[in-house]
Amino acid sequence: MLDSANEAMRRCATSGDIDGYFSWNLKFHQAIIDHSESNIFQAILALVNAMSLPIRYILLSTDFSTKGDYAYHQQISAALRERDLRAAKRLTEEHIIKNLPRAVEVYSQSIANLKS
Repeated sequence: MLDSANEAMRRCATSGDIDGYFSWNLKFHQAIIDHSESNIFQAILALVNAMSLPIRYILLSTDFSTKGDYAYHQQISAALRERDLRAAKRLTEEHIIKNLPRAVEVYSQSIANLKS
């Protein structure tokens, strides 16, 4: 499922389909949550995923391009298939940290817009 979702995201990005891309991105992340063997981990990931949706969509809509994060997704998928949870964790952290400065910027701008 992870590889097919990642490939669908690539197709949507290439065709300029932002809503399709976002939908497949959600499916990618939800598949990871659904296949976790830990109920606690599932609950935490589901909460973090839900809380990040608005910012993720704003980030995507302000800088939608064909570059995407396919390489990280492919590497995370491979690590999970190999049950290399340390590598999957490291890659996921890198993926998040790479996008964090833009997320903070967009979040700050959203707050500033609400105040004005």
